Amino acid sequence: MAKIQSDASVASTCATAIQSGASGITAWTNVK
Repeated sequence: MAKIQSDASVASTCATAIQSGASGITAWTNVK
């Protein structure tokens, strides 16, 4: 059970990182 929760946590963290990365790229493009 802990393993499943851990995997879900990692997936959530990755999704958040991807979202923030995408918005960061968008902001950088807008600045340029």
